[in-house]
Amino acid sequence: MRIEELERQQFLEAVGEVEPVPHVEVSAPRPAEVAARHGEESESLAQLAELVTGGAALERIEDGEHLLSHVKGLDPRVVRKLKQGEFEIDRELDLHGMKRAEAQSALQAFIAQSRRAQSRCLLVITGRGLHSPEGEAVLKDAVPTWLEGGSLAKHVLAFCAESPKHGGPGALYVLLRK
Repeated sequence: MRIEELERQQFLEAVGEVEPVPHVEVSAPRPAEVAARHGEESESLAQLAELVTGGAALERIEDGEHLLSHVKGLDPRVVRKLKQGEFEIDRELDLHGMKRAEAQSALQAFIAQSRRAQSRCLLVITGRGLHSPEGEAVLKDAVPTWLEGGSLAKHVLAFCAESPKHGGPGALYVLLRK
């Protein structure tokens, strides 16, 4: 008797007679649907639905070189703690010297690995563009856009330019969702 047949026989002996469960697709309600169903509480419930489903857009606040972006309704104490560099940095990614496409792939892989490792706070070093041919900070400008949109946004709770104690605006603190 082949191993596959033996395993199948052992499986059937262990579980007995089984029937397949019909496929049922379940999805979370869209924030607009939640808002339509509930009167006064609709805005709060819609925001909560966005947070739970990971669809909440990040709000960007820029003041010169000071960049901050976070989901709407995030506790101000968490924002302050992130801005001041008070979270322990779990993992670090240095994008110096990478081309735009290479850096984007590296960032996507890094965020995915960090989520699997249940990391909370990341440091992403973009550089300031001081050594680039045109003196332009390509990655410094691109990384926030990548974090706020596409597949990465659903993993990000907030990010901001690094505090001076860790080097300043050539890097970002990224706080991941739990």
